[in-house]
Amino acid sequence: MRHLTVLLVCFILAKASFGQRGAYATDLPEDNSSFLAFQLTYGTHMYWNNFADQFNTFDDYIEFSPVQTLGITVSSFTSSLSEQRFGFHYSYDQILPQDINLYDALSARINGFNFGISLASYDLTSKSKFCSLPIGIGFNTGRLRMVSENRRSQKNPYFAPAVFFSPKFLIGDFVIGVRASYHFDISRQTWRSVNVNADQTPFTLNEFRQTGLIANLCIGFKM
Repeated sequence: MRHLTVLLVCFILAKASFGQRGAYATDLPEDNSSFLAFQLTYGTHMYWNNFADQFNTFDDYIEFSPVQTLGITVSSFTSSLSEQRFGFHYSYDQILPQDINLYDALSARINGFNFGISLASYDLTSKSKFCSLPIGIGFNTGRLRMVSENRRSQKNPYFAPAVFFSPKFLIGDFVIGVRASYHFDISRQTWRSVNVNADQTPFTLNEFRQTGLIANLCIGFKM
């Protein structure tokens, strides 16, 4: 239910921003100067710092290793009177559950989510009918969650200002592309217990700052 709610909120926000292009919209040609796109995404996280030698980093990347995601993204781009194209972007990614080994002594499973918003985007190819190369600023927020049998679940939430780059290619009503966001985690590095149960044993996790890159492959359609 949470996923459907997030999707609905993303769509409403994008639709609202798209609808604010103004009275001049009736004078725009029927091309790709303004569009609303919905895409499914598959992505990976790469961090500056590793965590228990289990997560992908810039220096040590292994395909399909944690952290991997599946998600949705909604983008809207609107041409202004100056013929420049600006937009907004909303995304929700669910972190795929994956088993990892902590400190060679404890098995655990990670999951979590990431929610991203591009507050302002500028399209480098505003006049193109076939591609869009937007760059923007915004933030990512979400959490990693660690679950181990008979032990307390722990979470590492984060809030991170981000820069975005999301090239898109428009083929009729289809949209394919990539999305990259580099963010700077400014939140606490500590893990916190959740669903605390007196029968569950707590375990200590090293601090972890989630600064890094989220890279996504995207495919969808133009609305």
